[in-house]
Amino acid sequence: MSQRALLAVSARTDTVAELITHCLAALAHTGLTPLDGPTVGAGVRQAVRDVRTTPLLPAEPPADPAVAAQCEVPLGCQ
Repeated sequence: MSQRALLAVSARTDTVAELITHCLAALAHTGLTPLDGPTVGAGVRQAVRDVRTTPLLPAEPPADPAVAAQCEVPLGCQ
């Protein structure tokens, strides 16, 4: 993973950790994919990529429900 990618997500480590946890839990739950080094690495790279490409959302959702719906961006393990 590049230093640029790590710097890009350094302020959002909680989000990255949440995504990695979600991805690894989903993989472990299916039992179809062994959680070996390459699989875990792929999950980490995907989480970093997701965080880098998702805009930083405001701490509080907008008061207008239509605007709030537009701000929702799904994150997760693909």
